[in-house]
Amino acid sequence: MKTSGKRKQRAVARQAMQIAALAPAIATARLARVATTGNYGALGTMGAEKATTFTSAAFGMMFAGAAAFAKSAFVIANAYSPWGGTARQRVARVQSALADASAEVARGALAPVRKRVVANSKRIGR
Repeated sequence: MKTSGKRKQRAVARQAMQIAALAPAIATARLARVATTGNYGALGTMGAEKATTFTSAAFGMMFAGAAAFAKSAFVIANAYSPWGGTARQRVARVQSALADASAEVARGALAPVRKRVVANSKRIGR
């Protein structure tokens, strides 16, 4: 089932809002735990976790970007076909493909971060 471009953009915005809402609370809770227990080794673990998440986000964005580039290149190449409909229809397809591409790249970057933030939130909420 093909999802609409607006739905993809809303999903990306929802993920970004969820990360923005949960991340400060998680950081505060973890730093408070470090301060009360005196276990400063947890700071190193947090740093390693953030580096791993950043790397996962970079790879996700890279692969999503490559896929979006290929899909966009195909749509742009088809826009020059005389069988693709009117010029307005072809331009609309190109615009839609480029908007979908940006949403896919953002989703590829946000997915690993959101996964980690939600998992930490559930773990700390216990």
